[in-house]
Amino acid sequence: MFQTPAQIAKIETLADKTLKLIVYVARELEPEQELQLFKLRKSEGWLVFAENALKEKDIPKSQADIKVNEKSPSSRLRAILFRYWEQNYSTKTEFEMFRDMEMEKIIDTYKGKLN
Repeated sequence: MFQTPAQIAKIETLADKTLKLIVYVARELEPEQELQLFKLRKSEGWLVFAENALKEKDIPKSQADIKVNEKSPSSRLRAILFRYWEQNYSTKTEFEMFRDMEMEKIIDTYKGKLN
C-alpha cells in the first residue's frame, strides 16, 4: 500500500467509457517513496481517496482481500487485444474495428471445431 497527500486535478472521460484521473502529489517525496510510486506505474490496483491518511485496519476486509486480477474473462481478453493493437496497429486502424476482426477470427476458429 502506498499513501501520500494528493489532489485530483482533472477527470477525463475516454472513448471506451472509462475515466482517466490526473493526480498531483501534494508534496515532495522521499527517494524511496518515489521508487515505490514508479514501480506502481501501469499496474492495476484500488484507488481509495480519503481526506485523512488510512491505516490498514481502516480498509474494510472485503476490499482488502479482493484480488486485483478479478476481471471477467471477456474484460481480460479485451485488455489484451487493446495492448496488442496499441503496440502493432494503433496508427493503421481504429481499435473497435481491430477488436471486431480479431473476435471474428476467434469465433471462426472455435466454430470450425464444432461437429
